[in-house]
Order: sequence, then structure tokens, then C-alpha cells
Amino acid sequence: MLSRAVFVWLAAASLPAFGVKLGAVHQYGGSEAETVTGMARDSGGNLFVAGTTYSYNFPANVNQLHPGSSDLWRGNIPMFSHRAARVFSLAVDGSRRAILASTSSGLLRSTDLGDTWTGGAQGLPAAQNGGMLAVGADGVAYFALFGSGIFRSLDGGITWSASTNGIGQNRYQGFADQIAVDPRNPANLLATDTISGRMFRSTDEGAKWNALQQAIGYIAFDPSRANVVYGVNSGSLYRSTDDGVTWTALEALFQRADRVTVDAAGVVYCTSSQAGDRIAVSTDGGVSWFTRNVTGAGAIAADLDSGKVYAATAAGVFVSADSFLTSSKISAAPEVSSLAIIPAAAPGAPGVVFSASSDAFAEGYVMKLDPSGNLIWATYLGGSGYDFATAVAVDASGSVYVLGTTSSPDFPVTPGALTETVPGNFLVKLSPAGSVTYSATFGQGGAVTGLAVDSAGNAYTAGTATTFIGTGLLSIPQTRAATCKIDASASQVIYCTNIDGGSARSIAVTPDGTAYLGGTERIWRLSPGVTPVFEWDLPGATVSALALDSDGLLYAAGNTTSPQFPVTAAAYQQQFVPAFYNQIAGALNANSGDHAFVLRISGNDIVNSTLLEGENWEHALAIAVSKSGEVTVGGTTASNSFPLAGAFQTRFAYYTGFVARLTRDLSTLLFSTYAGDTHNFQVSGLAISDDGGVLFAGDTSNQSSFFGSTNELAQTSDIFVAALNQIPPTTPQITGVLSAASQNGTRIAPNQNIVVAVEGVASPDSVVLLDDQPLPLLSTSGGRIVANIPNDRAVTAASTVRVSSGGALSDPLLVQGAAVAPAIYTRDLSGHGEGLVFHEDGSLNSADNPAAPGSIITVACTGVGHVGFDGDYAVADTPVSVYVDGFYANGVDAHMVRIPGIDGDVYAIRVYVPDPKIDGFKMPPFVSLTLNIGGTANASGILSQPGVGISIKQ
Repeated sequence: MLSRAVFVWLAAASLPAFGVKLGAVHQYGGSEAETVTGMARDSGGNLFVAGTTYSYNFPANVNQLHPGSSDLWRGNIPMFSHRAARVFSLAVDGSRRAILASTSSGLLRSTDLGDTWTGGAQGLPAAQNGGMLAVGADGVAYFALFGSGIFRSLDGGITWSASTNGIGQNRYQGFADQIAVDPRNPANLLATDTISGRMFRSTDEGAKWNALQQAIGYIAFDPSRANVVYGVNSGSLYRSTDDGVTWTALEALFQRADRVTVDAAGVVYCTSSQAGDRIAVSTDGGVSWFTRNVTGAGAIAADLDSGKVYAATAAGVFVSADSFLTSSKISAAPEVSSLAIIPAAAPGAPGVVFSASSDAFAEGYVMKLDPSGNLIWATYLGGSGYDFATAVAVDASGSVYVLGTTSSPDFPVTPGALTETVPGNFLVKLSPAGSVTYSATFGQGGAVTGLAVDSAGNAYTAGTATTFIGTGLLSIPQTRAATCKIDASASQVIYCTNIDGGSARSIAVTPDGTAYLGGTERIWRLSPGVTPVFEWDLPGATVSALALDSDGLLYAAGNTTSPQFPVTAAAYQQQFVPAFYNQIAGALNANSGDHAFVLRISGNDIVNSTLLEGENWEHALAIAVSKSGEVTVGGTTASNSFPLAGAFQTRFAYYTGFVARLTRDLSTLLFSTYAGDTHNFQVSGLAISDDGGVLFAGDTSNQSSFFGSTNELAQTSDIFVAALNQIPPTTPQITGVLSAASQNGTRIAPNQNIVVAVEGVASPDSVVLLDDQPLPLLSTSGGRIVANIPNDRAVTAASTVRVSSGGALSDPLLVQGAAVAPAIYTRDLSGHGEGLVFHEDGSLNSADNPAAPGSIITVACTGVGHVGFDGDYAVADTPVSVYVDGFYANGVDAHMVRIPGIDGDVYAIRVYVPDPKIDGFKMPPFVSLTLNIGGTANASGILSQPGVGISIKQ
């Protein structure tokens, strides 16, 4: 059975203490992705934001100016001048002593051994997803771009033209993403399309291509033998003696072969990334093989001038002049996927080796902003591996502490601080000016995610330790909450302990050293001597944030999946909204019942606890308490009906940020608003300004150029720091813009009936203004005004909704526009449960009057978008489909009609109840009913609300 729900926030709405408007928005970061894991505020109002960046051009200006890892190395020197986060492929133009690089910033070219790079190559697609570069001995360059085909350059990579005669330029015709040039005959080329499994050959420098019978992946020509080629396909090694026309499988060397190269003497080298595999070497063209003691090798390349061979391993890049009988390490470059050698100026001398990784390395960062959000300083934090900043805290002196996890064996550590060869975690303290006070690494405490600092400068961490029960294939991982206390100089661990049960995410510390640890389904209180003295069980909960007020009372925020989560009397929201499910287009689409909560603890008691929820899911990620005890929480939600009060915008993305403030007893919502643009966004850091406003920080999953209502951002970045400014509350106050059918928050679409919910009782003269234009009113009752969006309304990305009532005008609420916003009316008009469905005789569908499979029903809807008319028939611009229990219902027709008890015209669509002829299958007595606009049998379009069903005759 499908559940019903009563959305209590509409009834619970009350005039907020004040409204909020989006103030200054600042955007920081680089060309790649950034995340925000926390924000702290010092006594002077300065902000510290920490997180992780993948950008080489993050605005670091103190301490560590470059990331600790680099995706491009020249010998043993990391290179940063190319300013790209990923380098997919390298190739050398020996005739020009130039190097070409396919990067996340496009094709780059250097003629000074990588000191400087130029881009802007002409003739290539604007969007490049990486590809393989190759340059012939005659200086002709080739670029096999994934998804775009092969391009050729005759001037060293400055200008390019397509080389697709015989290949095509899309995945259906075939496109090459790997290419090799014969060093003996540069007109002879081989290219492979690894997606379609096709291979091509050209004998005229790419002017024309011919398809071959067998596809081979990674290709290497033999520079000492004409017509001989080696290649790897599906982990096996092959050899051709006719320039790739036919291939013969060679002896199985490894469980998986990955790369192959051939040196000037014709010696063949094969590498494998399989654990324990070594480099295999053949001196007789692949007939017999012997292995060398170099393990974990991937990319491999031969310098045809000097005779040296280079191999990339997990331990770095090694070089050998004797077929790897002996070798020496020349570079610590990690995870190398491409090698290239620029020939030395002197014949026979070693070339200049470049190594590149196609992975973007994560680096921690912290930045300091002034009270207005302007950048004061920023620094990278990290070594040559992956470094993730997970928490930030500030002490009374204005020094900032950053906690994180690291895989870098060379994470920079200051003298006297904790250090471990395999650290796992890092802790860095920086002065108010950004200089490093200490930098430490440690392995205790599990994967750390929470940080607090006491008045003496001791740091406390929250983390999750993983241990294993049993060995080998029978080992079972077990997670335990963990916490550590590190002294003020970071020279020793005062204590570190694991606690049975769950994991830890957050921590708060009182002046006497009592620690509160929040995590999975629990909050623990630990004595100053780290003995657990009390715990609170929180069913289904994840405690993501903790804060102490001026009286030492503890506040916690997070999310829970349990209807049994403890909620106290008089809480703002008490009823847990369950999950709803829609079966549509052969896939299960669920609205998760995972809701935010806030609670307050005094002594051993949870004295106040409330849910904070809409109809979908919410996660509370940050919390801050004002001096007066008001609690502000921030996080992310996918709900259309997250409770609003004094809001300035609604939801514009699948999930978006929210900021909400409640009274100390968690009984009243003082204000609440969505925050974000058309990209997924989360609020993961909060601070309270001196005037009681809110400063928040978060990150988008995609780069964006629009945020909130009026802020046009010229740059592209993933980090946002913004202010919410207080404004006097208005009457009337809009608390929601809902679909009249679903009763959920909605986008604005043509030919849609909406409900504008206002605080209190709307006056009879109420007017709804959409972009300052009055809408046709359908009814006014209590705090609900029903209006119609005209059928000829133009679709806009965003619109403002205001209410004029009793001579007063509300503040504008920014609402997303859309072509469609489908919803189904229900019998009780709640938006959930039994759909408003009629049989052919006009009777209502119900459990006592179910629909027979194969019969015709009429479904009452709104929000299907603009419709045209063919006589009495309503024809939607975008096809409207109905699904019953996930099965497509064949359509009959549709009309715009009036139905008693429903305000305004209703889109009534008639369909046949599906009658699936499946052996042993029978529809249950009550099944899901869904509109699918613009979808297909295999892919969902825009769906109506979940939780609506229809009764089926048995």
C-alpha cells in the first residue's frame, strides 16, 4: 500500500522573526572542482573556509603556492606552468624539440621543455574529453580525440584539420581514440576505435583510412623491423608482421597485459598493472620472454636515440639501459599514464623525460576572508598523493586549524611535529597571517572528519576506525567511532581511543575538556580522561554537526531515516514523512525518507528535538548557535516543500542548499530559505555575523554563472561564500508556492493551477503577482490562494511571486520556471494516496470501485504545460504518458474540464488500464499512478509526484 502524509509545516507556519535576503556572494576556486567541508569565524569576523580542490590555479598566495602533487613532471621536477588538472597524453615533436599535451584545459604546446605553454590550437573541437597524441618523424602531428575522430597538424600543433576519410566522426560510424605512427615510415599509421572495436590503417599520413579486420588497442611499431607491430587488446599481447592487417596472439605473459613498447634494437617490453606482475622482455620478437624485477609498471617508452627505456611504476619512474637487468629511479611522479622523451641536443645523450597522469589529484586548501567575504590569503595543503581537508576550527587568537586525510608520504611536516611514513591523517595550524605554526601527520583516529580546539590549543578529532575480523576472503570490516586529543604543539597524541558502535563524524569540546562525539546513531559524551560516560541513541541518524551554546548546552544536527527518531513535544515538526516510491519506465524511482533533525541536550536529557523536513530528503550539515541561543542549521535538500519562512527563493536544482533558524526550544521557525542556483548545491559551513545575520559557504557540483536572484558571476568556480541579510518580516508572508494537485512546492509552468500559501489568513482582496503581473484567482481560503498560470504564459527560467493582501505587499519569492510541472489530483486533495480517477460511467475509482485491467479511466491532472486544441481535445505540446504500476497505459484522448470541488480547469487524460499478459503476474489491489511527460518506455521524463495510486480490480 502507498502511504499518505499530512505536511504539517503548512499548518505550523508562523510569521518569522525576520526575513532574509541574499547579500554579497563571493566565488572562489580554479578551473576544476572544489568542495567545502567547513567554515569557521574568528572574533574579528574573519572567515576561514577549508576543503579540497582539484585545480592547479586555485588562488593560493601564501605558504604553499602550488599543489603538492603535479600531473606533469620533467624528470624529477613537478611542473605547474601548464595549469591543467589532468594531462591525458603527451607526444614529442623531435624535429621542433616541442612537446604537445592533451589536457583538461585543451591542447597545449611547449617549445621550452615545459617552462611555458601555449593553447588556443585552431581547428579542434571546443569540447575535448582527452585523447591520444602522436607525432611522426616528419613532424606531422596526429590527435585521436575521444568522441571526435582524428585530427592532423602540419605546423607542430598550431592548426589542425580533420582526418576522417574512411573513419567517420561519431561513435556510430566509428571514431579513433588511439593512434600510432611508424617510426620507419611516418606515412604509415594505425588507429583504433576502442568503443566500437574497429581498427584503421592509413599509408598516406591520414589522408585516407581503410578498415582492418581485427581491432587491437595500445599499439607499438618495431623501429628495427619493417611491417612489424605489437599491440595489446583485452589484456592479451598480439604481433603483426604486415602492418596490422593480421595479428597473432603471443604467449600469455600475465593475467593482464597493459602496455607495450619496442626499443631501437627491437627488444620488446610489456608491462602489467596487475599486482605482482613484472616487466616482461623479449629479444626474439615475442617468441620467448623473461621477466625483470620491476613491478607495478604501467606506461613505458623507449628513447630511440639513447637506447634507454623508461617505465612508470607505483613507486615512480625508472630508467634502464640494459633491458631492466638494472634500473634506477629518476622521478617520484605518481600514477603516470603517459611518457614522452624529447631527444637530447647531443646525439646519443639521454633525452628529457616527461611523465603525466590523467588523474586529477586532490589537494587540501584553507583560505581566510575578511568579514565582507574578500580574500585575504589562501594556501594549498598537501603532498604528492591525495589530500582531503575534512574539518576546520579557529581559536581565540585567530589561528586556524585544518584537519584532513592524506595518502601523501611526503606531506610537508614541520620539525618536532608528529610524523608517520604512512600517515593517513594530517593536522595543520596556521597563524592569523597564514604562516604555518605546525604541520603534523598521524595514523591514529581512523579517517578523520571532525575537529574541535580547546582554550589551551589542544586539538580533538572525530573519525572512523576500521578493523577486520578474520583473515583473507573471510575477513569482515568493522567500523568503530574514534577520537584523538593532540597537544598544542602537535608533538604528541595525548590520547586516542576507539568506541564500539558506528562511526564518528563530528565533535565539540567544553572548556574542561569534556568531549561530545557525534556519529552513526549515537552521540557520546567522554570525560576529560576520554572515558565514555554517557551516550544517546538516535535511531537511523547520522550526526554531522555539533555546537555548544554559551551555557554549555549541546546542539546537534544531522539526518535520520527512522520514524522512531525521538522528537519532543512542542517541536516545530514532529511527524516523520515516509518515503514514497514510483515505478516508472522499468526503473524504481524513490523519494527517500531521509530527513534533517536538530536537537538540544542538557545534562543527560534530550530536552528539545525536531525534524526539519519536506516531502523528499534533507541532510543537515552545519550548525551555529547565537549568543541568545537561537540555532541556525544549513545543509542540502531535494524537497520541493522544505519549510519556508521569510525566504527569498525556492528550489532550482535536484538538490540545493538550505539555511534555517529556530528558537532555542526548537518550537518555532524564525526564518528558512533555500539557497542555490540551477546546479546541485550544499551548505556545509555556517557562521553568525555580529548583526545576527548568517554567513554560509558551500560548493556546487558543476560550475555555474547564476546564483540566487540578482547576482551575476563572471567567473566560473565551485566555491561560494555568501551572506544572508536580515530584513523586517512582511505581512503577508509567502510560506510556499505549491501545485494545487500535489500540494508540494512546484515550479511555475503554463496552464498550471497553483496554491500560494501565506502566513495567517489572506484577505478577500488578495492578488497573486507573477513577475508583477496579476494571475487569475480561482479561490481564497484561510492562508491559501489558488491561482492559475495562463496557458499562453511564456516559459522563463525564474520568476518572482508576490502577494498583495489588505493593502500590503509581500517580499518577492524567486521560483523556478519550467515548461511542465506535472501533478495528479487526489481524492482527498492532499496530493497523496488515492488518485482522482474516474471510470467510464463517471464513478470514482476506489477500493470499493476498482478499475479493471483493459478498462478506460480518466486521470485528473495539472501542470502538463501549454496545450493546443483540436476541437474539444486538448493536445499538450510535450507528450503526456500515464503509467500504472510501472506499465505504460495506452492513451485515448485528453480534455480541459471542470470537476466539482476542484478550483479551475483540469487536464483530464483518458487511458486504458494496462493488462500485462505475464504468466503468474497479477497487479496488486493498489498500485502506483504516474504521469511521465517527455519520457519514453526506457527513460523517465518529468514525473508527477510520488505516493499517488489507483485501485485495481482483482
